Amino acid sequence: MAPTSAFTESQLLTEEKKARAENTRAEAKRLAARRKRKKVELSPQEKARKAKELDELLRKSKIFSEILTQKTKALGRVGRDFDNQALADAGLELKKQPKIMSGGTMRDYQLEGLTWMYEICLQGMSGILADEMGLG
Repeated sequence: MAPTSAFTESQLLTEEKKARAENTRAEAKRLAARRKRKKVELSPQEKARKAKELDELLRKSKIFSEILTQKTKALGRVGRDFDNQALADAGLELKKQPKIMSGGTMRDYQLEGLTWMYEICLQGMSGILADEMGLG
C-alpha cells in the first residue's frame, strides 16, 4: 500500500504545480490586459453630471438612513419606543399573529420580533433575529 500512496502523493504534487503555473499565467495575462486598458477622460460636463448623480444618491441614502433609524428606535420596546412614544408615531404597528400559526398565542416579544423582521424585509434588507441569552 505504501507505494500506491506515495505514487498518489507524487501525482498530487505534480497536479498542484501545474495548477499553480496555470494560475500564475492567468494572473499575468489579466494584469497585462488591465494595463492595456486606456483610461477614458471625462469631459467637464460628464464630470459635473456624475457629481450631481452622486450627490443625489447620497441625499437619498441619508433620507433612507433616517427612516431606518427612526423605525429601529421605535422597535426597541413592545408597543412603545425608548422615548415612550407609541410605535404608531414612528409609522409602525405591532404585527398580529399570523393566522397560519395555530395551537398557541405569540407573546408580545415574539410579535415585536415579527414586526422587526417584517420592517427590515420591507426595506429590502436581511436580518437575523436572536436573543440575548447566549445560548448560541
